[in-house]
Amino acid sequence: MIALSDSVIKLSSRLLAVFLFLIVFTNAYADKTEINLKYVLYTLDESSADVSGFDSFIERNYQYQTLEIPENFIRDVKKKYNFILHHKSFYKELFFRGSKWIDLIRKRLKKNRVPDRIAELALIESHFQPYATSRSGAVGMWQMKRKAASQSAIAVDFFTDERLNPYLSTNAAINYLKQLHRLFGSWIIAIAAYNAGPGTLKRLLKRNNFYEIIKNNLLPRETRFYIAKFFALEIAIDKGVLSYTPYKKYKIVRIKTHIPFYFLSRLAGVSTNSLLKLNRFIKHRALPPGRRFADIIIPVSLYSVFKKNYNELMKPNPRKTLLYKVRRGDSWKKIAAFFWLRKSTIKRLRRKYRHLSSGMLIKIPWYVTQKRIAMLYRKSLPIRYERYYVKRGDSLLKIAHKFGVTIASIRKINKIKGTLIRERQVIIIEKRL
Repeated sequence: MIALSDSVIKLSSRLLAVFLFLIVFTNAYADKTEINLKYVLYTLDESSADVSGFDSFIERNYQYQTLEIPENFIRDVKKKYNFILHHKSFYKELFFRGSKWIDLIRKRLKKNRVPDRIAELALIESHFQPYATSRSGAVGMWQMKRKAASQSAIAVDFFTDERLNPYLSTNAAINYLKQLHRLFGSWIIAIAAYNAGPGTLKRLLKRNNFYEIIKNNLLPRETRFYIAKFFALEIAIDKGVLSYTPYKKYKIVRIKTHIPFYFLSRLAGVSTNSLLKLNRFIKHRALPPGRRFADIIIPVSLYSVFKKNYNELMKPNPRKTLLYKVRRGDSWKKIAAFFWLRKSTIKRLRRKYRHLSSGMLIKIPWYVTQKRIAMLYRKSLPIRYERYYVKRGDSLLKIAHKFGVTIASIRKINKIKGTLIRERQVIIIEKRL
């Protein structure tokens, strides 16, 4: 019994020591959290472009340190900061994922004269996932809804959903945040409005200033924690707890839209599905008709090969020479199937390149005219079927003219022999979009 009680006393004393350590530890950085928070608030201001770091802020900006911040807001930021510290490995993974996009976002922010701290909103919104979707219908890295997308000139139609394009959606999100900043005159309120909506903030600001809104917890609960998380992340970055390691993985390429999408995968030397995974904003495996150009995403490792092949394809000469980077597991049979090559062409290539090795560049002869490319593009467009009820006085010729199709296609799909049709007869129209 004595031995048991001694072990219980030792265990309880250890637990007490751990508890006291946690109290001392939290008090050690709790006092500095408010100063760090003021620094983040200051550097969000447009006039803070000359501030080089936290130390210069402490030395040079005494007045801003006297700024009153509501206690409940400081408490919320501390909670979120504690959460980040306890889940540091998870946040490091998110920052690693964001490293391939952070350069793009910061460049766009700098170009538009927006504080680079705004970049962390993409982490809060989607964990830097360009193809994220929510239950409320928000889509993409910046979680834009259809209405916000239409206001930002982002196309959401049958062929594309540009909210899934990290480049275009970043531009749209920055433009939207600039509109909110012009409306409210503050980046902090603009961030709150990005989450809660400008209507909510307008209603609240009619009766109270933003300090009172924060102090009296008038913001929606989600928005309150949204802002707290944003500031907690900024403090974690300033303290060196979290950081990015920027690297370029993708590049955006502007191309003409009259090319079949599966042709583009041949130019890049990857499968059509692999290229579609990068360009999920393109629906139905077809570039949108009616536009002269479209932007697609290409891995940096394939960019030089793709660019050379694209320039070669655009030449008026039908005889093309495409570059192909051999990958592990490739064989002449696979290459022949990938580029639709004849046996005679493969024989010539085998004589020229006796052994295939990974990373090797080989020249593939291709014969394709611009006319054929345009024809194959039209064939690659998705088909839409429409029902048409025959009216009095209708003929196959009139119906064909009305829908912009041929009489032969109407007869073929509806199995019509001759030209005779009757009133109220259902005619199926096959039309490429």
